[in-house]
Amino acid sequence: LAPEHAPQSLFEPGGAWRCPPELDPGTFREAPSGEGDDIRLVSRFDAPVAGRTVRFEVRRRIRLEPAGAALALRVDQAVSYGGGAEEGPCFGAWAILQAPTPGIALVETAPPGSTGAAGRPFHDEFFGPLPAGWWRGGECCLAFWMSGDRQFKAGVPADRLPAVSRVEYFCRPAGARRLLQITQTVEVPRGARYAEAPGGVPASGGDAVQLYNHLAGGSLGYAELEGHGPAGKAGSGSSALSVLYEFDWLSGRELSRLLRDRGLAGFGNLPAMATTG
Repeated sequence: LAPEHAPQSLFEPGGAWRCPPELDPGTFREAPSGEGDDIRLVSRFDAPVAGRTVRFEVRRRIRLEPAGAALALRVDQAVSYGGGAEEGPCFGAWAILQAPTPGIALVETAPPGSTGAAGRPFHDEFFGPLPAGWWRGGECCLAFWMSGDRQFKAGVPADRLPAVSRVEYFCRPAGARRLLQITQTVEVPRGARYAEAPGGVPASGGDAVQLYNHLAGGSLGYAELEGHGPAGKAGSGSSALSVLYEFDWLSGRELSRLLRDRGLAGFGNLPAMATTG
């Protein structure tokens, strides 16, 4: 659940980062769906928020979807909290997909002139400024080099994104001859507020998409593709998020062509890691 990090953390405001074990890993049970093409899960638990015990409910629905990709998964998540907390901080549903590194992440952005947002097109979250060599602006997109050996998080605000956000991630899993393409798609409602926001005040400039690069290298390195749902209010509100993940394969030559078409020729050395063809 967002917001995650101190001093705006939902669970430890002003202190160190902490995720209660009741949430992660948590305990889920299967919920009846009445349908045969999906899995529905529910978790209800109590956790401390702002000095009081709060009852949370997390519901998830996971299903296969027809698509042109090799595999497509739809994950719907809805979060609410109440039970003794009629007032309290806003919160947001949050989806995280971990993927191998190294890799290249492309975040589609709104066309120039369609947003009044100024300044850097993403937030440097928690770990200091991201050096210029680790990201580049392309044709209506931002590119990030996800190495697995440097810790950073880049957050892209909702007012920088199109109404349907697409994040593409390219990597080469161990033993694979070709590159894996993962596409994350989420809706970004216009004017919605997001809980993961600088200063801890939910706003349309809060992050609807984030990318996290883990510090450990080698087999322990990983990247995270993260999507957020609009913020809900304590006691009466809820936050919902629907994410489509598509998985497919492409060659190094195909990735080189894709990067060139988006004004990102030469960014990263990932295309050279795949076999020719």
